[in-house]
Amino acid sequence: MMRNLSLLGASMVVGLCLLEFLCRLFVPLPSPYAVPLELIVMDDRGFWTLAPAFRGVMDNGIDFRGKSLTVDDDGTRNVMCRQKNADIPRVFLVGDSQTFGQGLSDRETWASILQCRLRDAKFSGQIYNLGVPGVNIDTYVRRMLQVVPVLRKGDRVIVGVTWNDLHTFHEASAVDAARRVLGSLKQSGGVGGLEMRSGWTPRYLQKATWRYRTYRATGLLIPSFDGLKGFLESMQYSSALFHVSIKRLKELIYRWRPTEALSGKIPDGTFERNFTLLQLMRDRVVAAGGRFDVLFLPNRVFFDDVYYAAYSQGGRVFPQQDYPGYLGKKYCPRFGLDCVSAFPYLRASERDKHTFAFDGHFNEAGARNIGQGLARQLFGVMR
Repeated sequence: MMRNLSLLGASMVVGLCLLEFLCRLFVPLPSPYAVPLELIVMDDRGFWTLAPAFRGVMDNGIDFRGKSLTVDDDGTRNVMCRQKNADIPRVFLVGDSQTFGQGLSDRETWASILQCRLRDAKFSGQIYNLGVPGVNIDTYVRRMLQVVPVLRKGDRVIVGVTWNDLHTFHEASAVDAARRVLGSLKQSGGVGGLEMRSGWTPRYLQKATWRYRTYRATGLLIPSFDGLKGFLESMQYSSALFHVSIKRLKELIYRWRPTEALSGKIPDGTFERNFTLLQLMRDRVVAAGGRFDVLFLPNRVFFDDVYYAAYSQGGRVFPQQDYPGYLGKKYCPRFGLDCVSAFPYLRASERDKHTFAFDGHFNEAGARNIGQGLARQLFGVMR
């Protein structure tokens, strides 16, 4: 009996190894390090920003290859079509990787598309892209330490809010800390420009671990064994067989999981605290003479009909397809926020029409639609 079980187990292992070998002949594995580790550093004022004057590329091996990445001296991503007049109103875009433009070249980000539309329409406005991958609303709050002191009357701050931002829980102490940080800001009367401050020894958001060094030396990613979620996520980069099957498997799991599973993971008060943080930022920007807008940047779970059908279980989990916009209609008036949603520019019945198939961030088509849509909706550019 034991011998038969051993033979069965050995056969299964050999079969899986053979399938893995065949998959690797036809399926390229993505890189787990698509964004350079040296890109994101800590400013002395306590927020994550892009490393000043950074030059590099983004490459995940399957969705995007060799995409140019240029950072200005002030820690903002380079934006095309900049206007030369330094006295025109400025537009500061604050957000995460969807605002930053992960997987897109400098020219392809929605920030650059928006800037080029404004220039072509002879509309005065200088765009600054302060998006940083991997951060949340608490970092946006501290980023006001860089933005608010240099605001001039007529300047604008647009905060790109994603689903990750909305469902990330913050303790009440985080709201109190935000009040203290924003209350301590001093106005400079708009004198000077953005600047990045860092010490002699940079602090990086992503560190070069032994797993990273092994991957760079061998091309093999050792899976993470810190937990089930980490293991499954890392296996997408370690196994071609797992890579081709996990996406559909996740859709099946989400399609059939209990409808209350998501709500059970979001603590009470999560949405209210995040909108409170946005309100605190709004109040400080307006007091400095600027305008403040919240831009909902939904991910493909919402605007892609194929993903929405699976992840929302036919609308039972998310009662409206533009769920972030739905939350905005509920909370923005209550907190006195001017809110818009990019959902109408992204809605698609075709899978991955506006996103990278594996990476999930906005692709060139999605970014172009957002930039052009915002030019019309927020700035009145009609052509």
